[in-house]
Amino acid sequence: MIILRPKLGDGAFGRWISLRLRNPYYYIYLDDVGTLVWKRCDGKTKLYCIVTHVRKQFGEQVEPVEQRLFKFIRQLREAKLIEFVDEVVTEVQCRKTVPIWGGFLKDC
Repeated sequence: MIILRPKLGDGAFGRWISLRLRNPYYYIYLDDVGTLVWKRCDGKTKLYCIVTHVRKQFGEQVEPVEQRLFKFIRQLREAKLIEFVDEVVTEVQCRKTVPIWGGFLKDC
């Protein structure tokens, strides 16, 4: 999957300048894991559900999935491609809560 991100932002000035550029976008190429995570970032799916889906789909090749997912989500947020709906999960919270997420998997 490829995500197109405007080079000059999405404001009125950025859009105006972008119309005059040959290539107004950054192309962000996602691998299979990144594509699965991107599709699940819909504002409704919780992080522990995304972890479960990634683990089911890719098995041990993505371990440690919690840390990798947190890093990828943080990169998406810093690039302003996503934002958190309910609350920001910090790395410390993520590490503490991941082991007990198993009790909530019926919600996924």
